Amino acid sequence: METSTKFLLDSGNLEEYKELAKLASDNHSQLWGATTNPTLIAKNLSGQKVSEQEAFELQKKVAMEILQIVPGAVSS
Repeated sequence: METSTKFLLDSGNLEEYKELAKLASDNHSQLWGATTNPTLIAKNLSGQKVSEQEAFELQKKVAMEILQIVPGAVSS
């Protein structure tokens, strides 16, 4: 029975999710799960000042995009 490796990524960077999903797929594996939090997402703002509402909207946007990339469990 052939088994494939399943990866779980903890990041707030969508490009990392896309890259790892492609790398896993190219190697007959899978990016299975994801976890992130507002602090990881905020690191991608590069010192930009955003309101609490803007930060919340960014968190939702990133989480929704991760759901499109990752077929398994996603925790935000």
